[in-house]
Amino acid sequence: MLMSASMPPVSEEFFNKLKEAHPPLRPTPNMSTMDEIMFDAGKQELIDWIEQYVGGSTVTGTLNRHAD
Repeated sequence: MLMSASMPPVSEEFFNKLKEAHPPLRPTPNMSTMDEIMFDAGKQELIDWIEQYVGGSTVTGTLNRHAD
């Protein structure tokens, strides 16, 4: 299912709190599982995408949601 999404520009304060709450993961040999590494990598990818919109224009895009 495809869904359209839109949100207002992201404030710098919000973005800084987001980065503070979810710092980048630095993988090490003793990480628990590949799933945890991939999950954290996905969070970082989302944070990197949001960074483009700090104080900028409205975010728009299409979400690809899988029906369960």
